[in-house]
Amino acid sequence: MLNEDLRLTRVIFIRDFKSQFRRTILGPLLAFISPVVYLMVFIFFRLMFGLPQSDGVPMIPFLFSGIMLWMFFSSIVSGVFPSISANLGIMRKMPANPMVFAVSSLGMPLLTVCVYSVLMILMCLYYGIMPKTSWLALPFLILLIGLFGMGIGVFVCGIAIYRRDIIVLLPIILQLGMFVTPIFFPPEMVPAQFRWAVTVNPMAHLVSMFRDAMFLGEFPGLLPLCISVLVTGALWLVGYPFFRRTMRYAADVI
Repeated sequence: MLNEDLRLTRVIFIRDFKSQFRRTILGPLLAFISPVVYLMVFIFFRLMFGLPQSDGVPMIPFLFSGIMLWMFFSSIVSGVFPSISANLGIMRKMPANPMVFAVSSLGMPLLTVCVYSVLMILMCLYYGIMPKTSWLALPFLILLIGLFGMGIGVFVCGIAIYRRDIIVLLPIILQLGMFVTPIFFPPEMVPAQFRWAVTVNPMAHLVSMFRDAMFLGEFPGLLPLCISVLVTGALWLVGYPFFRRTMRYAADVI
């Protein structure tokens, strides 16, 4: 059964990859447009408002690392429901595990973040940021962000089966989430009265841990790492059973 699920996941990923860039001029280069646009906008705001650097980290690597991680996270969250909807025909014809279609939506974000990570490393070398032993923690942090995003994605998908409003609101929620996550500003710049919004944001801790490991050579702190793991685990404990229960009726409701 597991082999069949893996085979189906691979087939769906290859199909989606080919269809995404079919009849396009730039092809896979389209994946680089969004981070470049965000990078230019954030650089403009940083320069316009004269925001200081974070611990002497060059501005472009600092911004790109946050953009890379947020785009990875948001594309996973927003990709689960479209993947389920696009494969309803398969679900109606065969008793396929719905989680296969959810996991297949993880393929493109993972591929993209791998390419971005290579660019991130080259960027660090260009700015004189040498590899450190703390870089060994980076794949684990990316995996944790992926699991956190997928946990939210399956929970949102479960809600969207019966309440499609969440799909309309999701881009707005993710956009707002980006601005309460320290993507283009260091966490210490947040005014004290608003710092709670960063404190309760799991992505804020994950982005900060990634940057500390990448730029400062610091391994993730035990407390924020444990909190992130526990939040992700709790999200899956609630979201996955809810997703499985609602998926029983997805083919009839959507």
